[in-house]
Amino acid sequence: MELSINQDALQQAAEALSEILEKLSEIFRELARKIVDVLTPYLRKVMKWAKETFKAMLKQQAEAAGLERCFHLAYHARKARTRKKNIKRILESMEDEV
Repeated sequence: MELSINQDALQQAAEALSEILEKLSEIFRELARKIVDVLTPYLRKVMKWAKETFKAMLKQQAEAAGLERCFHLAYHARKARTRKKNIKRILESMEDEV
């Protein structure tokens, strides 16, 4: 008889723990959503700044290395392959200087 009472108590405790964990997971999910909603605009600004800074750095390096045409093609070519190739040329010229 004591064994069945303990099993019932254990089962109830397990169900209660399961409910608590489900509620906690919902709360954490909602908290994560709110954090992402708050941080997203700031991260977008940082990414925009990083992109602009990288482009300015590449332009300066291309002008210093005499690769103005490569810079133009790196940002205005139709094919991604051509853009990638010209960005790579500018970056390689930076590595050669170091």
